[in-house]
Amino acid sequence: MTALLLGAIGAFLLAAVGGIWTVARDQSAAEAPARPGALQKPAALWPCAFTLLGCAAFSALAVLSLTGLRLSERFDLGPGPLPLAVGLPPLSAVFLLLVSTVGILGSLYGSAYTASLIPAKRRLASVFLPLFLLSMALVPLAADLAAFLVAWEAMSLCSYALVMTDAERPEVVRAGYIYLLMTHAGTLCLLGAFLLLASASGSTSFQAWALAAPHLAPGLRNAVFLLALAGFGSKAALVPFHVWLPRAHPVAPSHVSGLMSGVMLKLAVYGLILMGAVVLGPGPLWWGLTVLGLGLLSAVLGVLYALMQHDLKRLLAYHTVENIGIIFIGIGLAMAFRADGFAAGAALALTAALFHVFNHSVFKSLLFFGAGSVLIATGERDMEHLGGLVHRMRLT
Repeated sequence: MTALLLGAIGAFLLAAVGGIWTVARDQSAAEAPARPGALQKPAALWPCAFTLLGCAAFSALAVLSLTGLRLSERFDLGPGPLPLAVGLPPLSAVFLLLVSTVGILGSLYGSAYTASLIPAKRRLASVFLPLFLLSMALVPLAADLAAFLVAWEAMSLCSYALVMTDAERPEVVRAGYIYLLMTHAGTLCLLGAFLLLASASGSTSFQAWALAAPHLAPGLRNAVFLLALAGFGSKAALVPFHVWLPRAHPVAPSHVSGLMSGVMLKLAVYGLILMGAVVLGPGPLWWGLTVLGLGLLSAVLGVLYALMQHDLKRLLAYHTVENIGIIFIGIGLAMAFRADGFAAGAALALTAALFHVFNHSVFKSLLFFGAGSVLIATGERDMEHLGGLVHRMRLT
């Protein structure tokens, strides 16, 4: 299991290095986009092949974990040493499988999509895409404070770099800054929650936190829950923390939008389930009702905003807000039922939420990939100007 983990990490790192080399090799080519009208042939296949190999290795790790094998390792980095603990319980394996599965689709699509970019932008996308996928895969693998925050921050910075692919446009720069501000505000909330738990338990391990949580003072448990809800809610684009999403998704490359909406936001869902159900354990009824209320608000406002959009990718972004709300409704009901002692209802609600996590991840990624094909072929995101596509893009 450890060899498979290290092999997957190595494959993603080789893919990033390969992205630098292949684009540098093409630097003598004209600094102009490829002919619009169709997705272009990838400049090189082996960086994509290494990314696919890494995704396949992580998928194998997840499947092995779900069949009963367990991964539990601790790595000491630096003279400190800095310990990074990793593990793969069933909940983590489910989300790792999600990351790797959708990551395969995003890698295949992105290898052709980035061929339509000029070399400078292609280098940025080719380097940071495998690093983005790697950091997302490491989030559910993290088993302590240090490993989680390193993976979480790497995921945020890589996604920011990918959003800024078209950085010469003012709206892209503004969207990137808003995203960076919101994601780091959320990280500060998570850091506060983690430090409270570490101080109370005397450990940075999630397992130690779960053992100590029942003995914490109610006020401290409530503070940790609220900080975790704000931190993960901002990354999930839960209303009222959603302001960055309809700005970042339309300006990012379409395969990046698909991975952010389909995968990255779901890792915030994973984080809330991890903290709210596994680490803190059953809480008071108002925890579940708060999550349920925010989920309802997000679902309603998301669909109302989506109905008013003419920009294809902005519509999909607000549609993501709606679906994140639906997922949080399931999580909120599960927490409320668990607090009320209704175990069967809690299990059913959580199962429904996890089902929609997978459902939304797949179909929303595919919708963004389709929107990217339309954008490359037409140069247009305004749906009022996209009539007659059946004649221009029969296959798509």
